[in-house]
Amino acid sequence: MDGSISVRVAIPGDAPAIAVVETAVYGPYPKPLAEVIGVIAGELDRIRTGDLARKTWVAVVGDEIVGFSKCSHRNLEGIHDSANQEDWLLSGITVTPKWQRKGIGRRLVACRMSWLAERTEKVYYHTGVDNQSS
Repeated sequence: MDGSISVRVAIPGDAPAIAVVETAVYGPYPKPLAEVIGVIAGELDRIRTGDLARKTWVAVVGDEIVGFSKCSHRNLEGIHDSANQEDWLLSGITVTPKWQRKGIGRRLVACRMSWLAERTEKVYYHTGVDNQSS
């Protein structure tokens, strides 16, 4: 199974598929889908041009995007004990229910941690207490 999974950096054209993954996991958006896809595509374009200090990866099986993960560079004051740390924050992994528990999340984590290892010595993460998968 793992051999058929590929992970790559997301591009603006991935926005519709990312929206499909999100709605499969979290339910419908409160805003119109076309508007949300536009926001996602705009964010991915700003990442691509360097205007936004974030990175998004997608997991692909065949031609289908089945998950994605993100990280962002930000001032983490108030999130942890050390004030004014400019570091990277792991900001989520989302995998379509059909593809959960098949190694996709692990591949997404490995990809972003490898990318981050070239940029920082510290990476931060937080999650809700009820998120048992994390």
